[in-house]
Amino acid sequence: MEYKFYVQMDGETYGPYSAKEIKELPLLDDTLVTEESMNGRWLQACEFDFDDMVKKEFASRINDDGTINRYPQDKPQD
Repeated sequence: MEYKFYVQMDGETYGPYSAKEIKELPLLDDTLVTEESMNGRWLQACEFDFDDMVKKEFASRINDDGTINRYPQDKPQD
């Protein structure tokens, strides 16, 4: 499971952000946030449990053999 969050600030929309990335942003509780699966419905940042979403996102990357599936953005840059 990979989340794709978007944030509205100062009349602009930013994103997409993974759960880990959005958790690291200095969001105010009333910052409007949506996730791709929410079909354009926006909620205040304080209504999300980003910690739980980070755990789910990470857990979905663990393969049956215990190895971690690395996303393309995790690959080292040349």
